[in-house]
Amino acid sequence: MANYYALSQFGFKVKAEHAPIVTEAYSLFSEPPAKLMKLVTQEKIDPETIKALEPAMRIALEALADHQDIDYYKREFEGETWEDDTVEMLNPGFDLMIEHKTDDENHKLVVIGADESINDDHAAVFVSAVLAEFDMPDVVPINVAYTCDKDRLDAFGGAVTVVTKDSITFEDGTRLIDAERKAAENNVDYYLGTITDVNGESEYSSKVIKVVPKGADAKAAFRDLLINDWNGAAESVDEENDLVWFEDGKATRLSVDVQKIKPIEYATLSMYLPVH
Repeated sequence: MANYYALSQFGFKVKAEHAPIVTEAYSLFSEPPAKLMKLVTQEKIDPETIKALEPAMRIALEALADHQDIDYYKREFEGETWEDDTVEMLNPGFDLMIEHKTDDENHKLVVIGADESINDDHAAVFVSAVLAEFDMPDVVPINVAYTCDKDRLDAFGGAVTVVTKDSITFEDGTRLIDAERKAAENNVDYYLGTITDVNGESEYSSKVIKVVPKGADAKAAFRDLLINDWNGAAESVDEENDLVWFEDGKATRLSVDVQKIKPIEYATLSMYLPVH
C-alpha cells in the first residue's frame, strides 16, 4: 500500500508583541473551547460579539469558519450546548512554531509545516486570519510538494497557495500542464489586447484576448479584428488619426496595446474576458 504526502514548510514575520497571540490562536484553532464552537456553529454572529473577543479568539473564529470540517460540526452538534471544555476532534493539519532568533528584534518568524503531510487548506485559512487581524499587507506563498513512498505515475507534483488578508488563491501543477498541452496541440499563442473606443472627447478601454496561430503577427491579428469584427465591418480606416470608423458613427483607435500571455494566464483570463 502506498502512502501519499504533501510536504511544505514556510514562514512569515509578525510583530514581536503579536507572536504570543498567534501561538494562542493556534492552540484555540487546534482545540477550540466550547465558547468558540458555540460561535462558529451559529448561522449568524453579531459583529459586536466578534469585536468584543480577544484577538486570538477572533483569529481562531475566522479560521474555524473556513475549516473544511466545520459543516460536519454544524450538522452533528446542532442544538448541542457545547458543555465540554474543548473539542478534541478537530485536526489543525499543520504545526506552528515561533522562531525568536531573528535579525529584526521587533519581529518574530512564524514557521508553519508538518512532520508528514500538511493540510495547506487549513494552513491558508489560519494565515489569512492572522494577516487580517493585524491588517498586514503581506503576501504569503505556501509551496507544497506532493510525493509518495512508492513509484506511482500520478503521485508526484506540486501546488502553490498564495495567501493575503483578503484572499486565498490556489494553483496546482496539473492545470498548468493542461494549459500548456492545449496550446501546443492547437499550435496557438495567446495575446491580451487593450482596445480603445472613442465617443466624442471620451475614450473607453476594454481588454480582449486574441488566439492566433503560433508565430503569427499578433498586431496584424488585432488590426483585422478591429476592421472586420469589432463593431461590425468598418466603414473607413483613418490611418493618420489612428481611427477605425463604423457605420453607426462609432470609432475605435486603430493602435492596440498587445501583450503576449502564458497558457495558464489564458486559462484564467478567458473566464472573464471576451476571446476572439
